[in-house]
Amino acid sequence: MTSRDALDVIRKGDPIEAMEATKVLLQHKRHPYLRHLAAIAKNKANKKWNRIAAIHVLGFMGSREAVPPLLGILVTQEEDTSIRGHAAESIGILRGRRAIPALVKILQSPEPYRLKTECVYALSKMWEFRGDSARINPAAFAALQQCALDKPRKRRLAKDIEEAMSNIRNGVI
Repeated sequence: MTSRDALDVIRKGDPIEAMEATKVLLQHKRHPYLRHLAAIAKNKANKKWNRIAAIHVLGFMGSREAVPPLLGILVTQEEDTSIRGHAAESIGILRGRRAIPALVKILQSPEPYRLKTECVYALSKMWEFRGDSARINPAAFAALQQCALDKPRKRRLAKDIEEAMSNIRNGVI
């Protein structure tokens, strides 16, 4: 399967085939299809799992140029919660610092638990690498600390935040 074929499958194919097609696109270091994938991910007329497949490719392809379209999906409250959660996960994988305020806002709002856990995950992945050292982005760390102090309404979310904080303290990337 060529990259162009894989893109077509992600756009309009069977959802299972779309997820398989992501593997073809992820084999390339440089990706000429970023705008096409972003359009698939944002288009609500596309099937849910096809959009999620596009979101995953955007996250794992490693280009921070993918953060703005993913952030657009994340902040759209009318969007399916699962799709927003996958966008948050991909933002975390990309270490998209410009999304930190939006991730924090979701954690502080009455959004669904599942979406909040993806935001905690995203914040916990905001590591900065310099030479041989790595550290969590200070703004992401401060956001997680503040959320931990805010005593989230749900114990499960408090547990998720504490686990993320523990991983950060132990250097788990």
